[in-house]
Amino acid sequence: MLGSEFTLADGLKLVLYATDRDTYGDLTQLITRGRRNAKKGTYRLTREDVTEVAPRCLALWVPALRTPQKAPSPRARGEGWGEGQPPADPQPPAQLHQDAHWFADNFPNRTCPHRPTATAPSG
Repeated sequence: MLGSEFTLADGLKLVLYATDRDTYGDLTQLITRGRRNAKKGTYRLTREDVTEVAPRCLALWVPALRTPQKAPSPRARGEGWGEGQPPADPQPPAQLHQDAHWFADNFPNRTCPHRPTATAPSG
């Protein structure tokens, strides 16, 4: 299976896979569009580009992590030995929620962990 990872202009990260000949064509058209929208050697894509060109691709949404600030080591703070670095902060909840809804709305046949699927009542 062929695929590509994209970081969109607004920071949303997606991995798109081609599952057949048609979706491979969609994926290559998206890559071409992204390269035409930017300086040589880079790409620029928006959410609208993805929904227009590649909605049939198998999509994985990768929630972003903010890059942590390098914390002083415990030794530098006089608290012991070793290098200390706090874990990366997760994406802000409001943005995470907004991205999850966009993903679920634009890739309805894909699994999105933040939006439960409807189930039929039992019995």
